[in-house]
Amino acid sequence: MSTPDISTPDIKPSSSAGGSTLKSQIIESTLIHAVSTSARVVLPERDPEPEPVDGESDEEPVEEASIEEHDEGDFLEDFPDETEDLELVHVRIGSLTNLRLARFASHLKRLCLRQNFVSFLDPEVFHPLTNLEELDFYDNRLKSIGDALDHAEKLSVLDLSFNLLKAVPEGLVHLKALDTVYFVQNRISKIKHLESCINLRSLELGGNRIRKIENIETLVNLEELWLGKNKITKLEVRTPSCLLARFMREAHQHEIIQNLGTLKKLKILSLQSNRITKLENLEELENLEQLYLSHNGVERLEGLEHNTKLTTLDVGSNFVPAIENISHLTSLEELWINGNQIPDLTALERELSAIKTMETLYLEANPCQAKDATGYRRKIMLALPQLKQIDATPLFDRVWNASDWRSCADGGANRLYDTFSETPESRSAFLPDLVKGDFDSIRDDVRAYYAQQGSTIIQDKDENSTDLMKCLFELEKRERAEGTEQYDLIILGGLAGRLDQTIHTLSYLHKLRKSRERVFAVTDDNVGWVLDTGAHEIEIDHDLLGQTCGLLPVGIDSTILKTSGLQWNLDKDPSSFDGMVSTSNHLVPEEPVVRIETSKPIWWTAELRSSGLVE
Repeated sequence: MSTPDISTPDIKPSSSAGGSTLKSQIIESTLIHAVSTSARVVLPERDPEPEPVDGESDEEPVEEASIEEHDEGDFLEDFPDETEDLELVHVRIGSLTNLRLARFASHLKRLCLRQNFVSFLDPEVFHPLTNLEELDFYDNRLKSIGDALDHAEKLSVLDLSFNLLKAVPEGLVHLKALDTVYFVQNRISKIKHLESCINLRSLELGGNRIRKIENIETLVNLEELWLGKNKITKLEVRTPSCLLARFMREAHQHEIIQNLGTLKKLKILSLQSNRITKLENLEELENLEQLYLSHNGVERLEGLEHNTKLTTLDVGSNFVPAIENISHLTSLEELWINGNQIPDLTALERELSAIKTMETLYLEANPCQAKDATGYRRKIMLALPQLKQIDATPLFDRVWNASDWRSCADGGANRLYDTFSETPESRSAFLPDLVKGDFDSIRDDVRAYYAQQGSTIIQDKDENSTDLMKCLFELEKRERAEGTEQYDLIILGGLAGRLDQTIHTLSYLHKLRKSRERVFAVTDDNVGWVLDTGAHEIEIDHDLLGQTCGLLPVGIDSTILKTSGLQWNLDKDPSSFDGMVSTSNHLVPEEPVVRIETSKPIWWTAELRSSGLVE
């Protein structure tokens, strides 16, 4: 596709750049790099283990025989005793004994051991680390923590996600400074041992086996509670009356107090992918701002009379038959009610028109959309003119509508045609100007349809050019005939699907840098382009771009990179396919510009926000 403007980030020459720390993921055998009081040892991220189909298997993951634990030697001998921030990511550590962590005890505040093989926390290793504030054991083999953290009285952040925990560790009773806890994707079946964590602000227990909300009534400072992907069937959250509470205490029936009612500060409650069928017992949560209940069995919108501070309500993918009982939510900004059973749009104006803060409505995949595919969006806009976003409009629509000339490379015509298999009446609104290729992929029915609709159909059997190249030749002919400046070139779908075609797209992008100024490869969730040798300044639209980004070298010879504006900046670090590659780096929310200096051409990629891709 060719388009004068789709709000892609501008690239401008720049003479300045900076940076001082290392990126987050490194492809190399082992790299040790220290900056200031931070130290990192990082290996490439291993493939995630497949989850059991039923989520109930207790079999422990089996590591490949070729992977050996690194338990001997001191990885950290080059790091100063004053190190405050220590990362040992995916370095195959099974035991911490030989790391001599005690020598960092006076200064160490943050310890990260993600993606290792640690199965035991030795008290002799951890008891001296009394200044620890953050501890991250994401993706290890821990079944418990014993008494290893009993002396970590300053610990405020603890991440034990993706381990083998069958219960919330009893040792939390000593960690009264805890602010944030992540126990995602373990095997925890019951919420307990949190009674003394009265300063806890955020608790994440998603992806476990919890069936009941309980034993959290003392967490009076809790603001965020994340319980998605569990087996919770009911919102049993009311505070018992004084008389009933006394009776239960006397009868030792503490197990039936399932209490969110004391959590007066709770702002976020996430119960996605559970087994809840009824919205009830939320009246005590008057400060609740975000409620996530998608992928449950909710049968009616109700029970929110006292939750007037809600800004986000997510009840997508349930069995809700009508939009009702929410007109009083005057602070609501986002309503996600897609994938339910709403038959028509008659209730929109009555329930939502008076909510002036309302900006986003997800209503797609309801019967009301299927019944009136052509008038659906227009009717919503008329009823709710305050909306800025209706459904998750695909990036495809935005790019198509902004383009002056559109072409399909051979089998790409099949993909365009099949996009409208469920709404064939919409197909005629998306006709390519050109379909070109050797036609070894396009189907006969697709070729006939676009020919009948007036698209130019050109078969080119030249074996020395790919279908993508053939389409570009036609674009260049058009530019020469018009005598105009070059169009911006947007390649849709070139970074997905077959690996060989993806590599070809990247290779072609690299070659095109010599003849075209603005060429972008785009998928639904990423955008990428080539940065040639030199200095570049990329203006970041954080409404359009997501968090992650990457700087990918072209070959095996080292490329020297220097950056600023990223979470993990590079300071003249070498990068190559058989060395370090900066993937999974992060854009910094408050930084409007990323500056990159490169000694050789690289591919720059950035995540696209789905919420930023609507008109």
